[in-house]
Amino acid sequence: MNSLVLSTSMRKAYILLIKGKLCDFTIIDSKNSGSKLAYEVDTLLKKNSISVSDIDTFGIDTGPGSFTGIRIGISFLSGLLATKKNLEVKNIISTDIINESNTSPISNFAVLRRAREDTAYVCIYKDKTLVDQPHMIKGSELAYVLKGLELTGEESRYFIDKFSLGNTFFETEVTPQGMMKAFMNSKPVKLNDLKPLYLQKPLAVEIWEEKNKILMNKEFWN
Repeated sequence: MNSLVLSTSMRKAYILLIKGKLCDFTIIDSKNSGSKLAYEVDTLLKKNSISVSDIDTFGIDTGPGSFTGIRIGISFLSGLLATKKNLEVKNIISTDIINESNTSPISNFAVLRRAREDTAYVCIYKDKTLVDQPHMIKGSELAYVLKGLELTGEESRYFIDKFSLGNTFFETEVTPQGMMKAFMNSKPVKLNDLKPLYLQKPLAVEIWEEKNKILMNKEFWN
């Protein structure tokens, strides 16, 4: 069984190739990681003497996270599988990757992703299990919502500093093992039904709505 898993919603992009019982992992550490995605995937496949037709299952991180990054990942995967629109792919929540990569002994913690300057996407985990689905929390409400929880994730530090949160913070680096676990535990959806996990309106949508004085249907946000 061969699998290809992509995550493009974070500051870095991650590519995981699972080939039988082995795995290979690529990190794209660049502001323009999206433009390098196709090249790095191709390089990883060639390195392992495997082609797209040899891949049995695919996975993609659909957020929450960077709108642009999420769209790049989904668009790339859709193009890669252009002739297989009925194929099912694993739909991965970005914070699950962070959760599964976390090696701290702390059992109750939250993962924060930056929605806007004063708003966070928040996911809460207990004993590695997601107990609160991703939702948006204003910065002024974070101290109350996160009371008693540890924080992790690359963007949690931003909110700790900005809103003087007293929560303990610990670093978590995305690992191939964590990415694999999140992939294995994710639910499959039809490629055609794959959508970015938008918890807020993109700024471009808000500008369009203000200009046209009407609300845009959520299905057209991306």
